[in-house]
Amino acid sequence: MVTKTIQIATFGTFRDNNVLAGLKIFPSQKLVLICYEHDNIKAKLFSERIRSNNENIEVIICLTPKHKVIESVFGYIGGVVGSEINRFQRILVNVSSGDKPLSYAVLCAAYIKGMNTFMINSNYSNSLAVIPTPKLYYDKIITKTNLRILNSIASAGGVVYGLEQLQQISGLIKPLLSYHLHGRDHTKGLIDLGLVRVESKRNENSSIVIVSLTAIGKLFVTKGERS
Repeated sequence: MVTKTIQIATFGTFRDNNVLAGLKIFPSQKLVLICYEHDNIKAKLFSERIRSNNENIEVIICLTPKHKVIESVFGYIGGVVGSEINRFQRILVNVSSGDKPLSYAVLCAAYIKGMNTFMINSNYSNSLAVIPTPKLYYDKIITKTNLRILNSIASAGGVVYGLEQLQQISGLIKPLLSYHLHGRDHTKGLIDLGLVRVESKRNENSSIVIVSLTAIGKLFVTKGERS
């Protein structure tokens, strides 16, 4: 039985053959290319090249601005994993192409998510190097309610203005929201975990609490269920 595989790969103006080598070693049904906005045309030509050799593979391109590479990459990878985790049995990450900032951003996201990651060494006959990426504690302690809150914030565009709005879109009462945001005793909340950011803004008559997703928080926005 063929294992349905999706690959997430960095793409740049050099070492694009390393992406092809990754697909040869790990045949995949879908490829997600993450590259800078200025490489869009080259990425499109490259995706056409891939499809010409394998018409059954689905290729999508995710463009990131260079000045917001961390936040953008984390958002893309979180979205891909969240939407495709039930379609594919294996998700692999190839950090063999692109420049160092782009590869580091993707590698960091893969490390946090505990995703299987590799690179191709084109200097040594396209040898495969598997990068150790242990599954960190996030996946073990993020609860279904945590995910519900993160998904709710994401559905509002990544920012909510006031706990009233968050209560309305999440369906959770304020005390429960406060508990999961701030934690209690030995339980860390979403703020301490670095998944959301909370700030207060005041005007002359009132104040409002603004809750927004952090870059890491975007990695865990998913439609999947978790116990």
